[in-house]
Formats: sequence, structure tokens, C-alpha cells
Amino acid sequence: MDTTLDLDDLALLAILAATDAVFIPDRNPSARRAVKYERRSAPGVPWASEKALPGLDEAARKQVPRALDELSARDLVATFRPRAAKTLFVRLTDVGDERARAMAGLPRVENSLPLVEGIRRRMEGS
Repeated sequence: MDTTLDLDDLALLAILAATDAVFIPDRNPSARRAVKYERRSAPGVPWASEKALPGLDEAARKQVPRALDELSARDLVATFRPRAAKTLFVRLTDVGDERARAMAGLPRVENSLPLVEGIRRRMEGS
């Protein structure tokens, strides 16, 4: 079985990691509260190929915008560039999120709901 990831798969996983990172429990939440608020309220995560996908050679890095366009055309990624901004924002669509989570071996969102319900019941003491 071939486990090599292509550029599309690497981009999907990088977007998933950047998106989910702001929800990691933090032992000192006040230290990064402003950054977390900004990331959670943004139209997506800021994208810079050299930071999101470190280790790519120059030729591969130049292919990333084309890969993002292709992922967008396949309804896996949505891209946004606010007016008067240089920064590109990306986010996974529902289909892209499901595919990225499957590649990473993570449960689908709806499969996590029983866990969330169990936590809620424990916190309420029932």
C-alpha cells in the first residue's frame, strides 16, 4: 500500500492542523487569548506555503497555489483574500474536513458527539 501523500493531501492536512490547533486545551489560556479569538473568528487560517508546508523545495512551493485552486474547484477548500489584504485565508469545506480527518485517522465530527455528550453529563454530575 502506497502511503505517499501528494501536494493536495499535504495541503489538506496542513489546513486541518492549523484549524484544529486553536482548540487544543491550553494550561495558560490568557496568554494567547487574543490570537485564539482572532483565529476562531477569521474566515479561515492565514496561509503562507513556506510556513504551512515547510521542507518543500522551491519548485513544489510554486505548485501550491495551483494545488489550492484545484482543491477549491473540487470543493475541498475555500479561499478568501479580504479587500486590501495580502494574506490569503483558507478553510476546509465540510467535504475537505471529512477527507482530511480520514487521512489523519481522526473521527468524523458526528462520531465525536457521543464523547461530547458524555463529558457534558459528567460535568453536570448525572
